Amino acid sequence: MTARSQRNRPTRNVLSVLWLLLILVSSVSVQPAGAEVLYIHQMTGSRLWTGEESGELRIAYRRNAVLFDLQKAYTGSWIRRIFGEPKKERRSTLFLLDSGEIREVAWAGDKVFIYPLERVKDVQWLRSLTAAPPEVQEVAASRYQVRPPRLSIVEEPGEVLVEGYRCRRVKGSLRLETYDRRKKALSVTEVRQVLWLSREVPGMADREAAYGRLSARLGLEAARLGNLSSLLRYWEGPLEPIRRELEKAQGYPVKTTVEVDARYVPEGGKGKEVTKRIKEETIVLKEVATKVPEDFCVIPSHFSLVPVR
Repeated sequence: MTARSQRNRPTRNVLSVLWLLLILVSSVSVQPAGAEVLYIHQMTGSRLWTGEESGELRIAYRRNAVLFDLQKAYTGSWIRRIFGEPKKERRSTLFLLDSGEIREVAWAGDKVFIYPLERVKDVQWLRSLTAAPPEVQEVAASRYQVRPPRLSIVEEPGEVLVEGYRCRRVKGSLRLETYDRRKKALSVTEVRQVLWLSREVPGMADREAAYGRLSARLGLEAARLGNLSSLLRYWEGPLEPIRRELEKAQGYPVKTTVEVDARYVPEGGKGKEVTKRIKEETIVLKEVATKVPEDFCVIPSHFSLVPVR
């Protein structure tokens, strides 16, 4: 691995953490910052290459900070064969408004990667972190035809009780198609997200105030910080044409499910159609605390600080 790739790694990790954090943010309304609130979620899921996984996601909102802590274990049989036991991982990201920093804690390496909040103002820059080099993009453009995405968001009538909260059910789906001119085949990515949304969850004013300040500081489009971020991370076009659709997803996501499928469809039946489940994930709110523990996400003093620009 080159020095350059090592330097880019923390930024790429923060990108994935940022999108996961955004999944749990509802519409932003900046209010006077009050006390603090801690949301504890249970996560279960599986991925194509690593298998089953489970863990706990905690998000704390303080007056001038949003603190994210994910502890999970990869429990799939493939991981167990390699490591002899479930592989555990902890990822923490601290969005600090007073110092204007994002701090990603690499617990396994005793390091903290630090870079300015302003570095992630541009959504296009966030996407560029995972984009192919220009020369690869040029070749891909001549071979592949990217078709317009199809987005659908449906709010179901009535309410259901989830974890003790009255919730509305909102279903979102996004279909992406890329045509391979050389192989004459269609690659399809289908993302489906279901949300159980409630306005009864405690601490919403504190959460929205804290995250409202963060989103204003980052300069990201407010709608991209909504509950449908799992879909919007795949949406590269302007949001204005779909803004009314996004407004359907109001409230706190007491429960969220996400499924991502990939399909390969040869043209004219010449070849075998293949469908793979790339990812499935369920996030459920289990506990709300109106006081964040003093030791929550405290960085050990012996950790090295690594500025990233």
